[in-house]
Amino acid sequence: MTSGIKVSRPGTSVNTDDLRDLILHSNYSMFKYHSDTSPTMTVNAGDTVKTISFAHGLSYIPAFISYMKTGTGIMMLPNRRSYYFVGADEHIFSYADATNIYITWRSSIPYNEQIIYASDVWNTYSNDNWYLEIGREGGSGYSGAIRFSGVNISSGDSLSYAKIQLVTNWKWGSEPSYFRWLNYGIDEDNTSSFNDPMGRPRTDATSTQTRTVPVNIGDTVEIDVLSMVNEIKSRGGWSSGNAMGFLMLEQDSNNDAAIVAGTDSYFKFIKSGSLTMNFRVIVFKDKIA
Repeated sequence: MTSGIKVSRPGTSVNTDDLRDLILHSNYSMFKYHSDTSPTMTVNAGDTVKTISFAHGLSYIPAFISYMKTGTGIMMLPNRRSYYFVGADEHIFSYADATNIYITWRSSIPYNEQIIYASDVWNTYSNDNWYLEIGREGGSGYSGAIRFSGVNISSGDSLSYAKIQLVTNWKWGSEPSYFRWLNYGIDEDNTSSFNDPMGRPRTDATSTQTRTVPVNIGDTVEIDVLSMVNEIKSRGGWSSGNAMGFLMLEQDSNNDAAIVAGTDSYFKFIKSGSLTMNFRVIVFKDKIA
């Protein structure tokens, strides 16, 4: 086969055997090379979408190929009509307009958010671990407790937020009836399974919250426990993977305003950290649109 016409990239020989070094080879059907760049993207804790862009310098939508660098090689990115799934909840894609090339990362959950479901609950209505109850039935107020095992937070982790989501399994009353309670963390390094935890030591950090009775079974009631989590993880004996517990003490709720929750309730938090992804984008002079 004759060589025909060959044009190589700057700094490479036209006699190269590596077609990646050639801009044009008349023996092959090839795109007309325009530019090559290696952008990076940094996704930060709490992000759900991130887009980077750079100008391609052409006045039309060009052909291009984009790759993501991985630990074992490279992965070609699809266009915006399809997605490369980088995890169960994440995907990434690339696209272009007449000015820029874009790479977008999306996730259905915030980056570095973690969810742990409850391992134990407690109620003072019947003093057992069948469920958690907060509020009043008639003239009597009832409190509860909840525990989460395997909490992978270290003492040095910085948290953007830490929240408990109580999932309503049953309720008394309806809007605008309200229930009010006082939150404490259980001030222990690795609080044990519940057997009447209401007398366990309490954190200095507290929060008082008032909520109207949820509209529907399955609705969640959110509780901010960041200050309590920070106090527990600062204990000298705390280690990542230990269990955390929280007490919820009823405080002058409306009569017959209460919710019941179980171990389908969960603890969610975002730890500090970031993810940097490296790409390579090759732009051609061929006009797409």
